[in-house]
Amino acid sequence: MTFVPACQEVVAPGARPRRTVFLLHGIFGSGRNWRSFAGLLAERRPELRVCLVDLRCHGASQNAPPPHDLAACAADLRALAERLGRPPEVVCGHSLGGKVALVYARDLPQGLEEVWSLDSPPGPTAPAIRLLPTDAGRVLEAVSALTLPIRPRSAATRALLQAGIPRDISLWMATNLRLERGGGHSWRFDLGGARDLLADYWALDGLAIMADLDQRVAIHVMRGGRSDRWSERDLEGVRALAEHGRVRLSVLEGAGHWPQVDDPGGLLDLLAPAAAKPGDD
Repeated sequence: MTFVPACQEVVAPGARPRRTVFLLHGIFGSGRNWRSFAGLLAERRPELRVCLVDLRCHGASQNAPPPHDLAACAADLRALAERLGRPPEVVCGHSLGGKVALVYARDLPQGLEEVWSLDSPPGPTAPAIRLLPTDAGRVLEAVSALTLPIRPRSAATRALLQAGIPRDISLWMATNLRLERGGGHSWRFDLGGARDLLADYWALDGLAIMADLDQRVAIHVMRGGRSDRWSERDLEGVRALAEHGRVRLSVLEGAGHWPQVDDPGGLLDLLAPAAAKPGDD
């Protein structure tokens, strides 16, 4: 069954965009997490239409049929492109969204020119890394232990802090709560679906996709210089692909795992020129 995910289009005031960028969020998030950055990108490049996609089981993209894996997410993007009548020239994904972008590119969809993977370690994730306090695995454990609906919103932040989740992540997770009609707050994501997506994200070998991807699609990998998500195997794998010209590797030294928050200007300087069609300057 075809599922078309929700998306919100961001364009510069008065612009008549002629190119489309799909911008994909990470696990537990939604397109709204990237709205401010999308506005900056559209302002810098008014020829761009930036589509903030809610991946299945997140935000407004609920009730998608299983299985909930990255291949299904990629199929959702193809359905969205068909619905919009405008296949994206650029697909840019953060964390979970970075691997979704790679899986989407694997089938060489019509019109695709570039893929951006933003602080998304591409290799399979070792169990030890999944249990880092900042990793989605630990967050998933803490979130699963909460009884919903929860009230007030700050109670979720306190519970995550008590579970050992860093303060910045605990505060951000609370922004992904929605107020229910009967009172109290519930998550904007489907917990079971997010668990399935995360398991597939951990298992998938994006390095192999990068190595085999048709060279007509440019692959950009951005790593936060302060990010703690990367294993040495991931770093070595991406560097080797970069040395052979298969990947363009960039490092934002001042950014951690969330470049749109830590260094939006630096990320914009990287992405805006690449997302523009050659000759648009």
